[in-house]
Amino acid sequence: MDAALRDVREKRLLIDAQDRWLVGGFRPYLGSRLLEIGCGWGNILRLVDGFVDEISAIDVDEESVLRVRALYREHPRFTALVGDICDAATVEALSGEFDTVLSVNVLEHIRDDHLALAHMKRLLAPDGFLVAVVPAHEHLYNRMDRAIGHYRRYSKAEMTAKLEQAGCEVVALRYINALGALGWLVNGSILGRTTPPAGQLRLMNAITRVLRALEQLAEPPCGVSLLAVAR
Repeated sequence: MDAALRDVREKRLLIDAQDRWLVGGFRPYLGSRLLEIGCGWGNILRLVDGFVDEISAIDVDEESVLRVRALYREHPRFTALVGDICDAATVEALSGEFDTVLSVNVLEHIRDDHLALAHMKRLLAPDGFLVAVVPAHEHLYNRMDRAIGHYRRYSKAEMTAKLEQAGCEVVALRYINALGALGWLVNGSILGRTTPPAGQLRLMNAITRVLRALEQLAEPPCGVSLLAVAR
């Protein structure tokens, strides 16, 4: 196999393994009506659609919305819109109330995350859950973050404060993938890389299930990602 194609395949496998890890963490908070903010190409949706009855999705990228519409054209209760969660007209068009509003690796790309969270809260049904996965630890912010358009990384304290300012009560905060945090530090902060090397991706693919099992037994003190759930 061509080296470039092999690298692409390995990155896709790692993304899929990481997405399954994240979904396992927030699956208990999925209600029957789901809204995903920043659906991308539907990687998360395809992992959760068996657990919800109705799916809505938005993304600022029209190509992504067209792609997920094509993927879900046979789904009886699926809608996808081109829209920005910071735009009041988009919020009005969505006309909640959703049992779960889901945002996976999106808030860090939004300059005004306070407004984004406030709009997400407006779309929740009473006792609905706002679920957000964000990159963890401000001190890990480095060249790899800048290369993929991150404005920030989050601490537990900052995420709690912003969710409470939006009018939500935090019910769960958990770091995910402690080894990934070490890799992010070494690659981006120490070695100055903008992307991890292929060899590390192969290693992560090989041990993701083991890491996930270990972190289910004991919550890690740090992680490359932070899972936040608020009501």
